[in-house]
Amino acid sequence: RIYIEKLMKKLCFLVFFGFNLFAQKADSTYIKSFVSVTFGNKSISRNAEAKSSKIDYFNYILDDDNQQLGIHFRKGLKKRDAFAISMLLFLDMEPRNFEISYSKLITSYFGYFAGFKTFGYYFYNYPIVDFENEFKGFYNFDSNLKYRYINLPSFNLGPMYYLSRNRITFEGKLNFRLGVLGKFSDSIFLKNITTFEVAKINLKSKYSPYLAILPDLNFTFFPLVSKKGKIGLVAHINYQNIRQKFNYSRTIYNWTDENPKIEYISGPKHHFKNLELDFGINWQF
Repeated sequence: RIYIEKLMKKLCFLVFFGFNLFAQKADSTYIKSFVSVTFGNKSISRNAEAKSSKIDYFNYILDDDNQQLGIHFRKGLKKRDAFAISMLLFLDMEPRNFEISYSKLITSYFGYFAGFKTFGYYFYNYPIVDFENEFKGFYNFDSNLKYRYINLPSFNLGPMYYLSRNRITFEGKLNFRLGVLGKFSDSIFLKNITTFEVAKINLKSKYSPYLAILPDLNFTFFPLVSKKGKIGLVAHINYQNIRQKFNYSRTIYNWTDENPKIEYISGPKHHFKNLELDFGINWQF
Protein backbone atom coordinates (compact mmCIF):
# COMPACT_ATOMS: atom_id res chain seq x y z
CA ARG A 1 0.00 0.00 0.00
CA ILE A 2 2.90 2.38 0.65
CA TYR A 3 4.08 1.69 -2.90
CA ILE A 4 0.60 2.52 -4.28
CA GLU A 5 0.50 5.84 -2.41
CA LYS A 6 3.92 6.82 -3.79
CA LEU A 7 2.78 5.82 -7.29
CA MET A 8 -0.35 7.95 -7.03
CA LYS A 9 1.68 10.97 -5.95
CA LYS A 10 3.93 10.59 -9.00
CA LEU A 11 0.94 10.22 -11.32
CA CYS A 12 -0.69 13.34 -9.85
CA PHE A 13 2.55 15.22 -10.50
CA LEU A 14 2.27 14.24 -14.17
CA VAL A 15 -1.31 15.48 -14.27
CA PHE A 16 -0.49 19.07 -13.37
CA PHE A 17 3.08 19.42 -14.64
CA GLY A 18 4.39 16.69 -16.94
CA PHE A 19 1.70 16.97 -19.59
CA ASN A 20 2.20 20.70 -20.00
CA LEU A 21 5.09 19.76 -22.29
CA PHE A 22 2.47 18.93 -24.93
CA ALA A 23 0.28 21.98 -24.36
CA GLN A 24 1.39 23.87 -27.49
CA LYS A 25 0.21 21.06 -29.77
CA ALA A 26 -2.81 20.01 -27.74
CA ASP A 27 -6.41 20.18 -28.95
CA SER A 28 -8.17 20.70 -25.60
CA THR A 29 -10.37 23.66 -26.43
CA TYR A 30 -13.43 21.55 -25.64
CA ILE A 31 -14.25 18.33 -23.81
CA LYS A 32 -14.85 15.41 -26.16
CA SER A 33 -17.90 13.13 -26.10
CA PHE A 34 -17.35 9.39 -25.76
CA VAL A 35 -18.80 5.98 -24.98
CA SER A 36 -16.58 3.40 -23.29
CA VAL A 37 -16.76 -0.07 -21.79
CA THR A 38 -14.20 -1.12 -19.17
CA PHE A 39 -13.40 -4.17 -17.09
CA GLY A 40 -11.22 -4.15 -14.01
CA ASN A 41 -10.71 -4.83 -10.36
CA LYS A 42 -11.60 -3.07 -7.11
CA SER A 43 -9.46 -4.05 -4.13
CA ILE A 44 -10.49 -3.13 -0.58
CA SER A 45 -8.27 -3.11 2.48
CA ARG A 46 -8.95 -1.78 5.97
CA ASN A 47 -7.19 -1.54 9.29
CA ALA A 48 -7.26 -4.39 11.82
CA GLU A 49 -10.47 -4.95 13.77
CA ALA A 50 -11.15 -2.04 16.08
CA LYS A 51 -12.10 -2.88 19.65
CA SER A 52 -15.73 -2.27 20.62
CA SER A 53 -18.09 -3.56 23.31
CA LYS A 54 -20.88 -3.69 20.70
CA ILE A 55 -20.99 -5.32 17.29
CA ASP A 56 -18.89 -3.35 14.80
CA TYR A 57 -20.34 -4.05 11.36
CA PHE A 58 -17.34 -2.75 9.44
CA ASN A 59 -15.52 -5.84 10.73
CA TYR A 60 -17.79 -7.93 8.49
CA ILE A 61 -16.94 -6.32 5.15
CA LEU A 62 -16.02 -8.73 2.39
CA ASP A 63 -12.69 -7.08 1.57
CA ASP A 64 -11.56 -9.41 -1.21
CA ASP A 65 -10.95 -8.15 -4.74
CA ASN A 66 -14.12 -7.45 -6.74
CA GLN A 67 -14.20 -7.64 -10.54
CA GLN A 68 -16.32 -4.93 -12.14
CA LEU A 69 -17.74 -4.08 -15.56
CA GLY A 70 -18.08 -0.37 -16.34
CA ILE A 71 -20.29 1.40 -18.88
CA HIS A 72 -19.50 5.11 -19.36
CA PHE A 73 -21.03 7.92 -21.43
CA ARG A 74 -20.07 11.57 -21.71
CA LYS A 75 -21.63 14.29 -23.85
CA GLY A 76 -19.74 17.48 -24.58
CA LEU A 77 -21.88 20.63 -24.20
CA LYS A 78 -21.09 24.10 -25.57
CA LYS A 79 -17.43 23.24 -26.20
CA ARG A 80 -16.05 23.51 -22.65
CA ASP A 81 -18.90 21.86 -20.71
CA ALA A 82 -19.73 18.17 -20.43
CA PHE A 83 -22.21 15.86 -18.75
CA ALA A 84 -21.21 12.28 -17.86
CA ILE A 85 -22.84 9.19 -16.41
CA SER A 86 -21.21 5.89 -15.44
CA MET A 87 -22.48 2.56 -14.15
CA LEU A 88 -20.45 -0.25 -12.56
CA LEU A 89 -21.62 -3.86 -12.39
CA PHE A 90 -20.08 -6.52 -10.15
CA LEU A 91 -20.23 -10.28 -10.84
CA ASP A 92 -23.87 -10.46 -9.67
CA MET A 93 -24.60 -8.03 -12.57
CA GLU A 94 -26.80 -5.80 -10.43
CA PRO A 95 -26.43 -2.05 -11.19
CA ARG A 96 -25.28 -0.91 -7.74
CA ASN A 97 -22.74 1.84 -8.45
CA PHE A 98 -23.57 5.01 -10.37
CA GLU A 99 -21.83 8.30 -11.00
CA ILE A 100 -23.29 11.47 -12.52
CA SER A 101 -21.05 14.49 -13.05
CA TYR A 102 -20.74 17.86 -14.75
CA SER A 103 -17.37 19.20 -15.97
CA LYS A 104 -16.33 22.65 -17.17
CA LEU A 105 -13.02 23.94 -18.47
CA ILE A 106 -12.04 27.42 -17.28
CA THR A 107 -8.94 27.50 -19.48
CA SER A 108 -7.92 25.20 -22.32
CA TYR A 109 -6.61 22.60 -19.87
CA PHE A 110 -7.83 23.37 -16.35
CA GLY A 111 -11.34 23.37 -14.97
CA TYR A 112 -13.58 21.86 -12.32
CA PHE A 113 -16.14 19.12 -11.93
CA ALA A 114 -19.03 18.34 -9.59
CA GLY A 115 -21.18 15.27 -9.22
CA PHE A 116 -22.91 12.56 -7.25
CA LYS A 117 -21.63 9.00 -6.82
CA THR A 118 -22.69 5.81 -5.07
CA PHE A 119 -20.35 2.97 -4.20
CA GLY A 120 -20.48 0.46 -1.40
CA TYR A 121 -19.38 -2.67 0.41
CA TYR A 122 -20.58 -6.25 0.74
CA PHE A 123 -21.27 -7.26 4.34
CA TYR A 124 -20.89 -11.00 4.82
CA ASN A 125 -21.96 -13.24 7.73
CA TYR A 126 -22.70 -10.30 10.00
CA PRO A 127 -24.64 -10.96 13.25
CA ILE A 128 -27.50 -8.85 14.58
CA VAL A 129 -27.06 -9.97 18.19
CA ASP A 130 -24.20 -11.28 20.32
CA PHE A 131 -25.47 -14.56 21.78
CA GLU A 132 -22.39 -15.07 23.94
CA ASN A 133 -22.54 -11.77 25.86
CA GLU A 134 -26.03 -10.31 25.45
CA PHE A 135 -28.58 -13.02 24.76
CA LYS A 136 -27.47 -16.19 26.49
CA GLY A 137 -30.13 -18.89 26.46
CA PHE A 138 -31.83 -17.50 23.33
CA TYR A 139 -31.96 -19.03 19.89
CA ASN A 140 -33.04 -17.40 16.64
CA PHE A 141 -35.92 -18.33 14.35
CA ASP A 142 -33.93 -17.18 11.30
CA SER A 143 -30.23 -17.27 10.58
CA ASN A 144 -28.25 -14.80 12.68
CA LEU A 145 -25.63 -14.54 9.91
CA LYS A 146 -26.66 -12.23 7.07
CA TYR A 147 -25.35 -11.05 3.69
CA ARG A 148 -26.02 -7.55 2.38
CA TYR A 149 -24.69 -4.81 0.11
CA ILE A 150 -24.71 -1.25 1.52
CA ASN A 151 -24.28 1.87 -0.60
CA LEU A 152 -22.31 4.95 0.42
CA PRO A 153 -23.70 7.92 -1.55
CA SER A 154 -21.43 10.95 -1.86
CA PHE A 155 -21.17 14.46 -3.32
CA ASN A 156 -17.97 15.28 -5.19
CA LEU A 157 -16.26 18.50 -6.23
CA GLY A 158 -12.75 19.39 -7.33
CA PRO A 159 -10.28 20.66 -9.93
CA MET A 160 -9.53 18.81 -13.16
CA TYR A 161 -6.85 18.80 -15.84
CA TYR A 162 -7.83 17.86 -19.40
CA LEU A 163 -5.50 17.32 -22.36
CA SER A 164 -6.47 16.05 -25.80
CA ARG A 165 -4.20 15.47 -28.76
CA ASN A 166 -4.81 13.62 -32.01
CA ARG A 167 -4.19 10.15 -30.52
CA ILE A 168 -4.04 10.84 -26.77
CA THR A 169 -6.53 12.05 -24.18
CA PHE A 170 -5.55 12.51 -20.56
CA GLU A 171 -7.79 13.56 -17.68
CA GLY A 172 -6.85 13.98 -14.03
CA LYS A 173 -9.12 14.94 -11.14
CA LEU A 174 -8.59 15.71 -7.47
CA ASN A 175 -11.84 14.75 -5.80
CA PHE A 176 -13.04 16.42 -2.58
CA ARG A 177 -15.77 14.08 -1.33
CA LEU A 178 -18.48 14.33 1.31
CA GLY A 179 -20.18 10.98 1.81
CA VAL A 180 -22.49 9.16 4.20
CA LEU A 181 -23.39 5.61 5.09
CA GLY A 182 -26.43 4.49 3.09
CA LYS A 183 -29.69 3.22 4.55
CA PHE A 184 -29.46 -0.22 6.13
CA SER A 185 -31.95 -2.10 8.29
CA ASP A 186 -32.47 -5.68 9.43
CA SER A 187 -34.27 -7.63 12.15
CA ILE A 188 -34.24 -10.95 13.98
CA PHE A 189 -36.70 -12.92 16.18
CA LEU A 190 -35.40 -14.71 19.30
CA LYS A 191 -36.80 -17.14 21.85
CA ASN A 192 -35.40 -18.13 25.25
CA ILE A 193 -34.96 -21.91 25.58
CA THR A 194 -35.79 -21.95 29.30
CA THR A 195 -38.34 -19.17 29.91
CA PHE A 196 -39.81 -19.16 26.38
CA GLU A 197 -39.41 -15.37 26.34
CA VAL A 198 -39.81 -13.95 22.84
CA ALA A 199 -37.78 -10.97 21.63
CA LYS A 200 -37.44 -9.02 18.42
CA ILE A 201 -34.42 -6.86 17.56
CA ASN A 202 -34.49 -4.23 14.81
CA LEU A 203 -31.23 -2.84 13.45
CA LYS A 204 -31.05 0.48 11.56
CA SER A 205 -28.04 2.45 10.35
CA LYS A 206 -27.59 6.09 11.43
CA TYR A 207 -26.06 9.14 9.79
CA SER A 208 -22.30 8.44 9.49
CA PRO A 209 -20.56 11.15 7.40
CA TYR A 210 -16.98 11.16 6.12
CA LEU A 211 -14.66 13.50 4.21
CA ALA A 212 -11.95 12.41 1.77
CA ILE A 213 -9.58 13.69 -0.94
CA LEU A 214 -9.25 11.20 -3.82
CA PRO A 215 -7.16 11.27 -7.03
CA ASP A 216 -8.71 9.92 -10.25
CA LEU A 217 -6.81 9.45 -13.53
CA ASN A 218 -7.89 8.49 -17.08
CA PHE A 219 -5.60 7.90 -20.06
CA THR A 220 -6.73 6.93 -23.58
CA PHE A 221 -4.64 6.07 -26.63
CA PHE A 222 -6.36 6.05 -30.05
CA PRO A 223 -4.76 3.77 -32.66
CA LEU A 224 -7.77 4.24 -34.99
CA VAL A 225 -8.57 7.80 -36.04
CA SER A 226 -11.03 8.95 -38.71
CA LYS A 227 -13.17 11.99 -39.49
CA LYS A 228 -16.19 10.32 -37.83
CA GLY A 229 -14.42 9.59 -34.56
CA LYS A 230 -11.68 7.69 -32.77
CA ILE A 231 -11.47 4.21 -31.27
CA GLY A 232 -8.94 3.72 -28.51
CA LEU A 233 -7.76 1.85 -25.44
CA VAL A 234 -8.48 3.42 -22.06
CA ALA A 235 -6.86 2.94 -18.65
CA HIS A 236 -8.41 4.27 -15.44
CA ILE A 237 -7.11 4.35 -11.87
CA ASN A 238 -8.91 5.61 -8.76
CA TYR A 239 -7.55 5.57 -5.22
CA GLN A 240 -9.75 6.09 -2.15
CA ASN A 241 -8.24 6.68 1.27
CA ILE A 242 -11.06 7.30 3.74
CA ARG A 243 -11.90 6.97 7.44
CA GLN A 244 -15.44 6.14 8.48
CA LYS A 245 -17.65 4.76 11.24
CA PHE A 246 -20.72 2.54 11.22
CA ASN A 247 -23.26 4.18 13.53
CA TYR A 248 -26.56 2.41 14.13
CA SER A 249 -29.52 1.98 16.47
CA ARG A 250 -31.04 -1.19 17.94
CA THR A 251 -34.64 -1.45 19.04
CA ILE A 252 -35.34 -4.42 21.35
CA TYR A 253 -38.89 -5.67 21.95
CA ASN A 254 -39.61 -8.20 24.74
CA TRP A 255 -42.85 -10.18 24.53
CA THR A 256 -44.83 -7.38 22.83
CA ASP A 257 -44.28 -4.29 20.72
CA GLU A 258 -44.89 -2.03 23.71
CA ASN A 259 -42.16 -0.20 25.66
CA PRO A 260 -39.20 -1.08 23.42
CA LYS A 261 -35.62 -0.50 24.51
CA ILE A 262 -33.70 1.71 22.05
CA GLU A 263 -29.90 1.85 21.91
CA TYR A 264 -27.77 4.28 19.86
CA ILE A 265 -24.34 2.88 19.06
CA SER A 266 -21.38 4.77 17.60
CA GLY A 267 -18.91 2.40 15.99
CA PRO A 268 -15.13 2.87 16.02
CA LYS A 269 -13.51 4.64 13.07
CA HIS A 270 -11.98 2.43 10.36
CA HIS A 271 -9.34 3.33 7.79
CA PHE A 272 -10.16 2.10 4.26
CA LYS A 273 -7.86 2.02 1.25
CA ASN A 274 -9.67 1.17 -2.00
CA LEU A 275 -7.93 0.88 -5.36
CA GLU A 276 -9.78 0.65 -8.68
CA LEU A 277 -7.91 -0.26 -11.86
CA ASP A 278 -9.82 -0.64 -15.13
CA PHE A 279 -9.02 -1.12 -18.81
CA GLY A 280 -11.31 -0.97 -21.81
CA ILE A 281 -12.34 0.38 -25.21
CA ASN A 282 -13.29 4.00 -25.88
CA TRP A 283 -15.16 5.48 -28.84
CA GLN A 284 -14.67 9.25 -28.95
CA PHE A 285 -16.81 11.40 -31.22
